[in-house]
Amino acid sequence: MRKSTWAIIGITCLFNIALWSVFNRPESPEPGWQGMFNYVSFSPYQKGQDPIENKFPTPEEIRDDLVFLKGKTKGVRTYSSLDGMEAIPGLAARLGFEVTAGAWIDGRYERNEDELYNLIQNVNRYPATIKRVIVGNEALYRTDLSIKEMITYLDRVRAAVKVPVGTAEPWHVFIKNPELVNHVDFIAIHVLPYWEKVPFSDSIGWVLDRFKQVKDAFPNKPVFLAEVGWPSNGENFGKAKPGSEDQARFLRRFLNVADQRGLDYCIMEVFDQPWKKPHEGVVGAFWGIYDVDRNPKFSFQGAIQSPTLIYSGIAAVIAGVLLVWLYLRNLPSQPFSGKLFFAMLLQTTASVLVWVGVSPLIGEFLFWETFIWALLLPMQAGLLMIISIWRVCNAR
Repeated sequence: MRKSTWAIIGITCLFNIALWSVFNRPESPEPGWQGMFNYVSFSPYQKGQDPIENKFPTPEEIRDDLVFLKGKTKGVRTYSSLDGMEAIPGLAARLGFEVTAGAWIDGRYERNEDELYNLIQNVNRYPATIKRVIVGNEALYRTDLSIKEMITYLDRVRAAVKVPVGTAEPWHVFIKNPELVNHVDFIAIHVLPYWEKVPFSDSIGWVLDRFKQVKDAFPNKPVFLAEVGWPSNGENFGKAKPGSEDQARFLRRFLNVADQRGLDYCIMEVFDQPWKKPHEGVVGAFWGIYDVDRNPKFSFQGAIQSPTLIYSGIAAVIAGVLLVWLYLRNLPSQPFSGKLFFAMLLQTTASVLVWVGVSPLIGEFLFWETFIWALLLPMQAGLLMIISIWRVCNAR
């Protein structure tokens, strides 16, 4: 090959590397975090399981998940005491975890009785493991129950156990219903800036402000941040944009602040939950620290970069180099400036094609976004073909 050919390949290759490096450059250094989580929301559903369809994890699968979490978290928060979840406190006791045990309370009153029975039985069986209980999860926010009904449930459980009892709601539910606070031993608040349309840049400050607002309103009650986190994927919600890099930054920042201030918190959540998509949208499946296969989604140390973009950049460079080589091989008589210009055009077009191709891996699409993507991908491939044919015809 001629020296000019090698020069063009080298220049275009460096150009493409520089282009992808700009998109995947590390943000300003993010402080790392190391240590043990205080609590994590623990829903041990595996791929293909769905509580709505009565497909639940086995005791062996739950045990394996708890073994996986050994040394990573001090405790786990559960949401139900039925459908196999009642086994969690006993398994956790043997592994040395603390448990904030939950009973799922809604408008199914007979089922509520079964939830409460199992919850109370477990608390009295494992008093050293279950440190507190949460009766109901956003039941008032969903309007499944009235305030009076919830207070009745809370008073019953408080009379039956010797550990602190509370109910979990978005932070503003307690502000709007102060009478509820008289019937709990602690205030369990969900503070999720994504669902409040808070942009990522304001998210940590917003969480801390909401915690302070509740604490100031009820100074005599402990406040438990029962859900706090950021999703790694899904739809934008106002100015709140999910993303794996923002999730990593959010958790690193929050965990460092929580350690410094001694906050009592529970990260939402430990594993991705695909079954939530039909009920909460795409974003509902992607709050986990680990994906559904129990693989870590990011590191708590070092630079925060997107692995998908790194691999995509490598693929784009290789595809671009191949196209440029084929072009230069078939049209060796063109002037250097003309060959360089067209080689750069080929590299750029190849990069855009790869970018469009991997977009579903970077962020999940809604229906209309998938429709547009399905149009853009063949159009971009067609554009690359047209450019190549046009150049060949003009060279002749």
